[in-house]
Amino acid sequence: MVLDIKNFKIDSMSFGLHAIATDPDSGIKVFIENACPGDELKAEIYDVQKDMAFANITKITSASPLREEDPRCKLHKICGSCQWQHIKYEEQLNFKRINLLDAFKLNKVKLPPDDYEEENYDDDYEKESTENEAHKSRQSISVKGLTNPWHFRNKVIYPVETVKSTGRLLAGYYKTKSNDLINIKHCPIQYSIFEELMEGIKELCSGEGIGTPLLRHVLLRSSYDENEVLVSFILRKKLFKARDRHAIKRIFDVILREFPEVKAATINYNDDSTNVILGEETELIAGDRDYIVDRLKDIEVKISTSSFFQINNKQFCNILESIKSFIEQSINENQGNAEIGVSPQGRVAKRTSSRLTRTNDRSVLQVHEDDENAEIGVSLHAQRDLKESDTQGAVSRLKILDAYSGIGSISLSLAKAFPQHSFKSFELNNAAVINAKDNIELNNLNNLEVELASAEEYFKEEQNLDFDIIILNPPRKGCSNKILENISKSNAKWIIYLSCNPSTLARDIKFLEGANFKLEEIKAFDMFPHTFHLETLALLRLNSKTAPLNNQELSA
Repeated sequence: MVLDIKNFKIDSMSFGLHAIATDPDSGIKVFIENACPGDELKAEIYDVQKDMAFANITKITSASPLREEDPRCKLHKICGSCQWQHIKYEEQLNFKRINLLDAFKLNKVKLPPDDYEEENYDDDYEKESTENEAHKSRQSISVKGLTNPWHFRNKVIYPVETVKSTGRLLAGYYKTKSNDLINIKHCPIQYSIFEELMEGIKELCSGEGIGTPLLRHVLLRSSYDENEVLVSFILRKKLFKARDRHAIKRIFDVILREFPEVKAATINYNDDSTNVILGEETELIAGDRDYIVDRLKDIEVKISTSSFFQINNKQFCNILESIKSFIEQSINENQGNAEIGVSPQGRVAKRTSSRLTRTNDRSVLQVHEDDENAEIGVSLHAQRDLKESDTQGAVSRLKILDAYSGIGSISLSLAKAFPQHSFKSFELNNAAVINAKDNIELNNLNNLEVELASAEEYFKEEQNLDFDIIILNPPRKGCSNKILENISKSNAKWIIYLSCNPSTLARDIKFLEGANFKLEEIKAFDMFPHTFHLETLALLRLNSKTAPLNNQELSA
């Protein structure tokens, strides 16, 4: 129902689908989809609440200079996947920065001094907007973007629908705020191989009579180089018949023959009527393994159907490097900026400051051949050279925990980079734990252990609290107060917190500040271009600078 049509000028972007304007009559905030700050437009109000309203655009009378004139995807207005594609990419980064600052301001968390200039990342998209002067006075912080913000998704999960009149299978995304399926043939944010593969799957399923209500979703995962792909059908097991198994086996056999990149084809069972897509049971139907192998810099990772793995390899590698720099800072403080280790040959690795020394040798640490930002400090190289057997007791053996670890991507990378330190991780998903254990063996690591546990279970046990550094990577809801309370009672002197939700991150940091932790550094990364989502990395240190980290010495 249309309640009123009014003229608006868009002020800002929310942390969500909507742009925000102010009702000139009532003064309440009005939330409008597909609008851009700076737009002048007419919109029809369809929902009025106590302190806000919602409206749809009827006409843009004057388009904002921040608006993208020719969005790459023509379905972006109706597809629920890319909410911000109508905004220029550099401005998306700026609005994400503002949303992050607003979340911290709302929770009364003071940001540390900005140090992005010192990092000297070479990325054109780290500049502030030149067209949005109103936000210049806010405390500065950058969001690290991508030089090419397209074709970054290494995983897609398509809901499907069978057209009753033709038996044709459709697959795509749901229209925003509805159950209407948008059939997708081209998606510019996903890996290119998925498009041809998905069209083949739809044709084969239509021919074999495989569709809804048996088939719920199709999942595709790929390695960064697109040389290994996993395909999985999510099915209702109670509807799964023997003839369906034979039909799906024939479909997968054709897929493996026509697409040699597909290394694994599975079915996953889920009969629950919830918004959880994957069930707990997965079965291999075709291929000789139920996982694919990908690389993150110098480690290999096995990824199965239901394992959590970051969808943007390149940006996640940038995050890993920042986490390593945080670990280095804690090691550096513990060692008093002195010797990291001395080998029998007298090799000495020294730190001269708390920041990484950067190098122009791009081959030192190459994420992938086309990643111009992949560099690492020479001090980290020195640490990698110092094997545990080479040390003579000069290095404190730190205990580091990776919580909510998934398949172990973070802890695997850190254990490889810092072989003289001890790592543990835990994860609730059993398939991910199995992958993590395989990945430890795959990468020949002997300083990393993984356990099957929830955060609530793990942090309630006193014997699990003996760590110098705790890495948190929780789901969007963040950590409970009880978990944070138990962490604050632990021996941890440093907390590294990776979050996909600025609001819960700011809330949790505020709690930790009350437990005598101080926010030392914060970095933001655009893991999900053309959406409102943001990945943020925070480093917190216990306020007692005089308290040493674990002083257990390495044995020779």
